[in-house]
Order: sequence, then structure tokens, then C-alpha cells
Amino acid sequence: MSLAIISPGRDPKVWIDALTFHQPDIDIQVYPNIDRPQDVEMALLWQHPPGYLSTLPNLKLISSLGAGVDHILRDSAVPESMPIVRIVDEKLTWSMTNYVIMGVLNFHRQITRYQADQKRKVWDMSNPEIQVNVGVMGVGALGGDVLDKLNYMGFPVFGYGFTEKKDFPYPYFSKKMSFLNFSRRSMC
Repeated sequence: MSLAIISPGRDPKVWIDALTFHQPDIDIQVYPNIDRPQDVEMALLWQHPPGYLSTLPNLKLISSLGAGVDHILRDSAVPESMPIVRIVDEKLTWSMTNYVIMGVLNFHRQITRYQADQKRKVWDMSNPEIQVNVGVMGVGALGGDVLDKLNYMGFPVFGYGFTEKKDFPYPYFSKKMSFLNFSRRSMC
């Protein structure tokens, strides 16, 4: 069995080091130098070339190297039956949550307006903050953390997703809403 890392333009060293730390004898092939495609049973991907996975005849599992799987689902060469997993990483969650909070606060505090006013030498504090309701589409580990942090900061928050959620702590809307019509593949 061989594992392929397919992530054009990114240095795979950190992944190779982590994998070999846990399994020193693991067979890793790195794109574009996959010389034994028939041996690859698992692929770790980020922004892989569309259609490339069809060159791996014994592929049994695909893992995204990030939180999202959209780049995999867009590839029509990936069979519907292929298991697809993703990574949940506390550091990634922390970084992405901070990024979203920054964006929400920038909008809430109208930073763009104040930057423009500063260039025009205008000081207008008549409306320093605007009301912001935040909806997060996808409320797994990452989206749920965003909702928790923004709710703690006092923002009204809402979750949207493909699966039903019981006992969800915030208002939640799922795929059952009539205007959402996605294929089964889009629900992974």
C-alpha cells in the first residue's frame, strides 16, 4: 500500500514528517512523482488537478488536507462511492475563527468607512457601530467554533447546514429548506 500526497505548489515536508513520525515505514509518493499509481490506496489532497485521481486504479480513500472538501467534490472523476474525509485541526479552527471574527468586527465597526473618512480628513462618529447578524453555512468543528465565539461577543448568530441538528444551541436551518436543492455528493 502506498499513500499519495497531491498538493501542487505546496511543500509536503510537514505532512511527510508527521506521517513518518507515526509510521516510519509508510510508503509515500508525492505528486507529480507518482511512479507506482497502482500502489496508491489513499490520497491526501489539496487543490489536486481535476481528473488526476482516475489515474490511481486502487484508490480506496481520499482525505482533504484542509477543513473543506469542495475541491474534491468538484472533480467529476471522483466516484460517488469513494469515501472522502477531512482534517479537523485545533490550530486551523483557531486561525479561521479569528479570521471570521476580524471580518465581522471590521464590518460591525465600519473600518472601511473610517479609512475613507481618514483620507478625506473627516471625523464622523455619528454611527460608530452597525447591527450585524451572522449566518454560518456549515456548523461542524470550524463553523460551530465561529458561532460560539461570535455569540459570546454578543452577535446574533444562525447556523445553516445540510444535516438536521438536534439540540443545536443557535437558530439553525437545514437542507430541508425548499430553496436548497443539492445533490447527494454536495452533502458530504
